[in-house]
Amino acid sequence: MDDEIIILNVGGVKFETTRKTLIVHPETTLGKLFNPKNPEAIKPIYPGGNEYFIDRNGHAFYCILEYYRTGQVLWSDEFIKSKEFPVPKHALELECEYFKIPIYSEKGAARNLQQNVTIIDKFCEGLIRFVNEAMNRFITKVKVAYRVYGSAPSAQPFTNYEKGNWYVEFEKQGHGLLSNERVVSAIEKRLKNHFPSIKVKVERLSDTMTLIMEDYLDMDSFADNLD
Repeated sequence: MDDEIIILNVGGVKFETTRKTLIVHPETTLGKLFNPKNPEAIKPIYPGGNEYFIDRNGHAFYCILEYYRTGQVLWSDEFIKSKEFPVPKHALELECEYFKIPIYSEKGAARNLQQNVTIIDKFCEGLIRFVNEAMNRFITKVKVAYRVYGSAPSAQPFTNYEKGNWYVEFEKQGHGLLSNERVVSAIEKRLKNHFPSIKVKVERLSDTMTLIMEDYLDMDSFADNLD
């Protein structure tokens, strides 16, 4: 039951996590709503399903969910610097109040927030280098996979580029990044700035999230130029 996959539709933005993650802080709103022993626990949208609707700020909820995953409150005195994730401080204040998330040091939380934005930026930079290397080898499709418990990440079809350091660096965060539809959409947008024709999708198999990138190299055009 604790390992059950949960889909949260928060104000129209969907997130994936586990029941185990949501009840790690039982005193908070989500900890109570997803406690199976609570007679007032939230009900799924469809009987027997695993998707739940919460009518709150879906953009700010990214920071709320990270508290359950990391134990850290994400905070900022200004808008988040990353263009893909503009969340004002007041929005986070309202969501922390609703979900009963304890606010520690604002200064420390601001540092945590910027650190997480930086992780996303570094992840995208690694993907760009990885796809560039694939293009140099005339490889038309690459994959990067992460497991939910932050272990044994993998990259295909070649794992030795940069000795694997670039993707192993994100073994703790990779599954969480790829579980968030908005993050994946932002990653695709970033990649399209470098590879306009690239297609990006995520596949889930058991406890593994796999990011698949393809169609960034037009082999037909190469063949036409050889005729």
